[in-house]
Amino acid sequence: MPNERRLKGYAVIAVTFLLGVATGGGVAFASLQHHYAGLFGDRPEMERRRFGALARRLDLDDQQRRKLKVVVEKYVEDRRRLTREMFAQCGDKVKAAQDALDKDVKAELRPDQVSRYEALAKERRDRFGFGRP
Repeated sequence: MPNERRLKGYAVIAVTFLLGVATGGGVAFASLQHHYAGLFGDRPEMERRRFGALARRLDLDDQQRRKLKVVVEKYVEDRRRLTREMFAQCGDKVKAAQDALDKDVKAELRPDQVSRYEALAKERRDRFGFGRP
């Protein structure tokens, strides 16, 4: 009996640690998503600034500026779409790891605890920006 209590104690400590790791990963992911959304969002002023910097660094004349502006604008929407896709997929591995952890944790819980754990998991997803089940 004492060994069983000891194992349960270790299991509680391990689950607590893993939840902390997962939560920390979720916070980091949400923070980076927010940060990168500001950098790579649909912000026309950023496109103008980037083009202006390119023109200055390459010392483009007026004719080159006009021609290159057309070239750059040709790729703006595609680059924005690809950037959004990249950041959306970035969290898939973190979400998969969290899903695996949730499954293993629920396997150790009593039926009355599972519904409470699922509510906590939903709260965590909503709070840290995962927002998807």
